[in-house]
Amino acid sequence: MTGFCPRCGNETGPFVKGFCVDCFLLQKEVVPVPKEIELAVCKHCRKVRFTSTWLVQSEEKLEKFLVSKLKVKELLQPNVSVLFSFPFEREQQIKFIVVGQIDSAELSFERDALLKPKGMTCDKCSKLFGNYFEATIQFRFEQNDPVLLEQKVLKAQKIFEQLKKKDSLASIVKMSFDRKGVDLVVGSNKAAKKVVAIMANESKQKAIATKSLHSLNKLTSRNIYRYTYCLRF
Repeated sequence: MTGFCPRCGNETGPFVKGFCVDCFLLQKEVVPVPKEIELAVCKHCRKVRFTSTWLVQSEEKLEKFLVSKLKVKELLQPNVSVLFSFPFEREQQIKFIVVGQIDSAELSFERDALLKPKGMTCDKCSKLFGNYFEATIQFRFEQNDPVLLEQKVLKAQKIFEQLKKKDSLASIVKMSFDRKGVDLVVGSNKAAKKVVAIMANESKQKAIATKSLHSLNKLTSRNIYRYTYCLRF
């Protein structure tokens, strides 16, 4: 049975709901695409928040988030892909490519959208900027050696920079110098413990670890401790 599109007169098909594919897509937004999509980005560590959790940026997770913004219920065998620049740092134009079927007719179309960052501060960075800390690393020296002290501090900072890629609290919040050495106040106890372990192993020294009760977590009723690690050179 032959047919034709009542809008443009096309007789070759395929036809969707009585119209040729092009006219059908002009009349109906099969897959609504938002003109703008906002994504929360931490202004300090550049983590993103797709739902309720702050995560390190991942190209795969970002694509999954963007694709989830499209509703493809009317399509059979839908396939949605999206073109975007990664890592996500600033406002950018993105392109959705949608393929699927309606009434056995193959549909394929592209739509543009604007992806915008919403500058925020993640929970961990908020703690750091509020002088939050979990541990203190003490470097102590047998002799007053400014060169050795500087080397050890730079070494610790370098390790923290690597750890910060996965732990936003892996930062030195404050440094205090005195005649015996230096105290490094650290946001993450987990990171502090790793730094001390690495540097103690390299110098063939044993660190002394202590802890003191800081407060009580009212939600979990668990004690919150602050830790101190002393490493002598």
